[in-house]
Amino acid sequence: MALTKVIGDGLATSGLPTGSVLQVVQGTLITGISFTDTSYRATGLNLTITPSSTSSKILLNTSFGSGYPTSNHGITYTFYRGSTNLDLSSPRTGFANVGHSGIGSTATYFMRQISLTLLDSPSSTSELTYAVYCKVSGGTGYWNMNENGDADSRQTAIITAMEIGG
Repeated sequence: MALTKVIGDGLATSGLPTGSVLQVVQGTLITGISFTDTSYRATGLNLTITPSSTSSKILLNTSFGSGYPTSNHGITYTFYRGSTNLDLSSPRTGFANVGHSGIGSTATYFMRQISLTLLDSPSSTSELTYAVYCKVSGGTGYWNMNENGDADSRQTAIITAMEIGG
């Protein structure tokens, strides 16, 4: 690849081949929540990114903990862009098997690590907000903490957005 021009702090994005990573933005959150919402609700994990071109794609990745949903119900996770559900669909639902077990009155609480990935085509050069949302099919769900609500079970939840040149 020939270097076409250098600007300010680096290369002009117009000189990079299609598929190049143009920028990376990351958001983190340590808070955990318990919830009974059967419609999507925000987890609090989000970030903003401003694409440099309408042909750019945004690659989203997130990683966080998920506690056991009570009464064998499932938890569903998704990404939102602003108020638009980007709908990850059924492969990301039903973590009812995370469960807890124990011998006698001693229970062991579980928290499973969840990772989600989505390639979005926003066709925009405006600032975009991406966020992780969750809901349960019933009972109580736990985002980024175990079902015992232990503060020490919380971890750093991460969301990353990469602008990919189109």
